[in-house]
Amino acid sequence: MKQIWTYKLMQDLPAPPAEFTDGIDLAWRPDDNEVDQYRGGNNQKSGKYLATAPVRSNVNWYGRTYQGVTHRRLALSPSWEQWVKNNICNDIVDTGLSYADGAVHRPTSGAHTDGSRDFSLIYLVDAGGPEAELAIWRHRDYPILWDRHVAFTETKDLINLAVLRGNPGCWYLVNAKILHSTENLVRNRVGLQVSLAYDPWPAHPPAHECYTW
Repeated sequence: MKQIWTYKLMQDLPAPPAEFTDGIDLAWRPDDNEVDQYRGGNNQKSGKYLATAPVRSNVNWYGRTYQGVTHRRLALSPSWEQWVKNNICNDIVDTGLSYADGAVHRPTSGAHTDGSRDFSLIYLVDAGGPEAELAIWRHRDYPILWDRHVAFTETKDLINLAVLRGNPGCWYLVNAKILHSTENLVRNRVGLQVSLAYDPWPAHPPAHECYTW
């Protein structure tokens, strides 16, 4: 067995300037009919959407059934992308504004891997509620690393490895090849997000790691 990191807290990276965070509409919700036309492929950059995930019905998620949280990423300005390349990482897949469409009646996204990237760098503007968290999972019968676009809608075979609750107040890097979910949302979870194909900071110590085989 070997150890592998699940997420890192990147306190040394600069926070996004206020010009990019001020004025973000935290309550924004898309028109589902508008979003549907961008589904069906990985990272379809059509119109204002960088990517959108389908709605999941999370059957038997801790014994309850929910319509799952959906994630949507919106393109921002060219000046934002340039700021990211100048100050965070020059080699990115894409970057934009991420909305997890959460509410009391849809508090979880279900466990999944991402569809368009292997690593996700996030700076939260709103965590989505006082108990909102990123949860890290493994399936009891399989290695921890998965292909892209894997999803589980039940918790019965999943083991919770770690949680990152609330807003850490800094960028955090998620290994998106490991099953993860957003939990306990009572409103939108909104953040600036950078999609990466690799970890640009391999020497940075992890906030959490676990064993795999």
